[in-house]
Amino acid sequence: MGGIVALEVWRKAPDRDAGLVLMNTTPYADSPASQNVRQDQMARVRDGQLRTVVMEELKPNYLGAQTRDDTVLLEDIYAMANRLGPDDIYRQSAALMSRADSAQTLTMITCPTLIIAGDEDEVCPPDLHEIMHQAIGGSSLHVLSDCGHLSTLERPDRVTGLLTDFLSTL
Repeated sequence: MGGIVALEVWRKAPDRDAGLVLMNTTPYADSPASQNVRQDQMARVRDGQLRTVVMEELKPNYLGAQTRDDTVLLEDIYAMANRLGPDDIYRQSAALMSRADSAQTLTMITCPTLIIAGDEDEVCPPDLHEIMHQAIGGSSLHVLSDCGHLSTLERPDRVTGLLTDFLSTL
């Protein structure tokens, strides 16, 4: 949700941003099809099926091929979701379903912007990141190989290096 939050912050206070990082995100509002999937998942999480939703539904969409069967990573992801709990997951899903469309905002962004995508991200595919890169003048785009939607967990060293380099320029 970080990229979605970053775009909302830009919309509300563009003069306060020294730079933006848009990572594994989309500028678009949630589609009706995505909203239906989220509503089903939210109901199942509320019914005590958090582990099933995380391990069986999110895994194939959120992780790249090389990390999809990494049991340690999967347990870490489930532990994070479990720490949040059903109420927070419900609130996050509701926020995602009602988020603003930021496509028109992209061309107004004037601060340095780093865009990071996973080449195997099925939730927010690389072509969405290319659209953002083309719309945001002066942005830089990095597509990480063998990586899905959770780049900070799948490629932590690469993401950290990109963030460190970007922050050193601000």
